[in-house]
Amino acid sequence: MRAPKIALLAIVVAAGCGDDGDADAGTRPDGAASRMDAGGTDGAAPDPDGGEGADAGVPGCEAPSGDAIPTGARVAWHPLTLTFAGPIAAETDDDPNPFTDHRLQVTFTGPSGQTYEVPGYFDGDGEGGASGDAWTVRFAADEGGEWTWEASFRSGEGVALSLAPDAGEAASFDGAGGRFCVAPTDASAPGFLGHGRLGYVDAHYLRLSDGTWWIKGGADSPENFLGYAGFDDTVDQPGGTNTDGLVDGLHRYEPHVDDWSEGDPDWGDGAGRGIVGALNYLASEEVNSIYFLPCNLGGDGRDTHPYVAPDDLRHLDLSRLRQWEIVFAHAQRLGIALHFVLSETERGNENLHDDGALGDERRLFYRELAARFGHHLALFWNIGEENDYGADRQREFAGYLRAIDPYAHPITVHTHVNRPADQYDDLVGDPRFELTSIQLSPNRAGEFTEAWRERSADAGRPWVVMLDEIGPAGTGVTDENADEIRRLTLWPALLSGAGGVEWYFGYHPLPLGGDVRTEDFRTREAMWRYTRHARRFVEENLPFWEMAPDDGLLDGAEGHVFAQPGRVYAVYLPDASPSGSIDLSDASGDLEQRWYDPRTGAFEGGVATVSGGGAVSLGDPPSDPDEDWVVLLTGSS
Repeated sequence: MRAPKIALLAIVVAAGCGDDGDADAGTRPDGAASRMDAGGTDGAAPDPDGGEGADAGVPGCEAPSGDAIPTGARVAWHPLTLTFAGPIAAETDDDPNPFTDHRLQVTFTGPSGQTYEVPGYFDGDGEGGASGDAWTVRFAADEGGEWTWEASFRSGEGVALSLAPDAGEAASFDGAGGRFCVAPTDASAPGFLGHGRLGYVDAHYLRLSDGTWWIKGGADSPENFLGYAGFDDTVDQPGGTNTDGLVDGLHRYEPHVDDWSEGDPDWGDGAGRGIVGALNYLASEEVNSIYFLPCNLGGDGRDTHPYVAPDDLRHLDLSRLRQWEIVFAHAQRLGIALHFVLSETERGNENLHDDGALGDERRLFYRELAARFGHHLALFWNIGEENDYGADRQREFAGYLRAIDPYAHPITVHTHVNRPADQYDDLVGDPRFELTSIQLSPNRAGEFTEAWRERSADAGRPWVVMLDEIGPAGTGVTDENADEIRRLTLWPALLSGAGGVEWYFGYHPLPLGGDVRTEDFRTREAMWRYTRHARRFVEENLPFWEMAPDDGLLDGAEGHVFAQPGRVYAVYLPDASPSGSIDLSDASGDLEQRWYDPRTGAFEGGVATVSGGGAVSLGDPPSDPDEDWVVLLTGSS
């Protein structure tokens, strides 16, 4: 296994590097929303090392210079790679251990004086091989123009796990430096590469660097998405559950092999096509996030980990991690965010690293994930599924993640079902957390969304409320209950101000599949379709980042109201008979009223005019009054 090289993939080299070079030049002052293009599936994901020709000069700027030359497309937000010749090592070495006893950090300084201190990692031969002298750092510049960099390389026992700048001793290429130019953002680049980093902006929604506000509509299953037979040395370990029907307990995603397209990434003569095709299919349905465990040893699946062996938590498998990077890079080009869930609720996994504490094993696990994958633009860190660590350790873990992640990717922790207060009472307002990750019964979406929006705002740090596992545990979303989940969960969540949802698949045998053994994402096609309709409605018709839930405006019917009083109102009626009336006392003048069908994703009937200043009857929908409908009322402003 150790020696196979991963196929190198061509990438596009950017042209043009203007003097202004501002990656945020297209940002609108009000952060106006627009729906992000998923980027299609016809382009190859960038090779981790840039591929041949990536060092071509950028017009208008001097050629890169220094002790190492960056490879990759020198365009704002595109990943760049610096590789240094350092100490020769192997991934199984102990004295010194290349993962713990050497520490590479590179400080990048941008045209506006911004700095990023980015962790690097041991990279074997630089092509997935287990031994060599390659030491690598990956970086995504946030602005066009000239950047400089300086490397720190220090050696000593456990130095990589320390946050102290002077830990260990300077060694090898310590002090190396250089400069390079980056072209401004290419807004036509696929996926997140054309929009920038997804981040927390002290609001109830995440926002991309170009000002696009973002709502999550993702896949929560299978949690062992990376338990894939095409990855090197991936083995289903004894003792796992719910893997019946999978060959060797591993995913192959064979129904999605035909979704792979010529030019997409691959390795091992077709080994990557199933998982890459699965991402292509999800992107075609506008699924924009995926939830997965990077280590599930001791948990349910027991088929995913970054190590050379399941009983060795101090040495990393370089070829497998390189293949993970190819898949993650492709997901980002498709507009799919990466939801890293860092532990599983089962005790064997929750306590796998350092018996549940923040010791050397957990520090190494976190550091290696941040160093190898933190350059990706849309990424969340989740401390753990159905977490039992307690607030003190959750804060400690999040603090270490924050210290080693130069990009401040949002951090959350997942709850037990219908018990968010157990996790969040002691975390709300804490600057180390930006998101929720709530597991819940289907009919409680509006309740929990509104409660944690309010509580977090009152604590001075408004959280992005995300609902990440919709029960019941044995059922989840199936091929038969999407209509029910649409009514009970999807629309109540979004029109209560949720920042997004991810759909969990329950416990089901193949071919339907569940949370550990799904092979075909088309089995949930109806839920992807309904989620796409709902997100499009919100993103294309509402200034949702400025709106708030206000169900009290609705009288005479059950439903959910999301409003910017006087300007725009969206009303979800799970049963439009009766439709009731809405209080428009805060609105002056006339408003347009339209009916939206959440089943078809289209407005139906004509446009009516209603007058503000008091209660207004919503009237009858264009058809099917016993079905669910959305009413949109917009003022002339």
